[in-house]
Amino acid sequence: MEIDIVTGYSNPGGSTVALINLVELFREKGHNATLWGPNPWHMKMTDFGDNIQNWRPTPDNVVISHYCLPSRKTGVPMKKHILACHETAVFPLLGKVQDELNKAGSNIFDFWDEMVFVSQSQADWQGVPGDVIPNVIHELKKKTCEHTNIAGVIGSIDPHKQTHVSIQRAKKAGYSQIEIFGDLTDYTYFRSQVQPLLGRDVRYLGFQDNKQAMYDMLQEVFHSSLGETFNYIKHECEMTGVKYNGLPSADPGSEYWPKDKIYDAWMEVINR
Repeated sequence: MEIDIVTGYSNPGGSTVALINLVELFREKGHNATLWGPNPWHMKMTDFGDNIQNWRPTPDNVVISHYCLPSRKTGVPMKKHILACHETAVFPLLGKVQDELNKAGSNIFDFWDEMVFVSQSQADWQGVPGDVIPNVIHELKKKTCEHTNIAGVIGSIDPHKQTHVSIQRAKKAGYSQIEIFGDLTDYTYFRSQVQPLLGRDVRYLGFQDNKQAMYDMLQEVFHSSLGETFNYIKHECEMTGVKYNGLPSADPGSEYWPKDKIYDAWMEVINR
């Protein structure tokens, strides 16, 4: 089966990691799957990525689109078009997304054949019928060093993730070394709220491609996001034996499924 996963954002971040894991799962199961995106990072992280400018839909391909409207025209050749929605307020299906489709004389119910969400709480927020299929999780091992006395803050650097709150919580918990990991997506926020907290005891190390190495150095992770649709960090902490310290707002009640169950659920949607 030919499967095109088309995304409007392929820089470092949870959604990009999820789509990389999904395209590689489809490849493991024998499908010719490709992840198409506008940013170069996904092509660095998987052998099965390409630039979205090179993508052309065909009648034989299943298209899974994320955070974009790959074509606003009706009649574009696709075997099936499925929305992989990982977002809430930044991609509101009954708000700005529907408004954009209305301009093209379409609507969400005829633009996509199926809709897939990553958690039930996210699906409920969007208020649109669809299937809930959790993201594919990296397979991580228990860290070998039990005590490191280093706290971690993981996630994009922006007001929604509340990086500065996590730093303050880690300091209050008594950690003398705090490492910050994530893509810097809001420079104004970083300069005003995070940069003043940096020093020898608080370091910003950027986005880490090697998750195992990142978790191996940490004793505890502080997570203070105002809201998540799927909490990668909590489950990754459980797999690696790192203590997870998250605010209730950061926990969407995500389920974590084995890869085979995720694959079977996707095949049910694709073949429906």
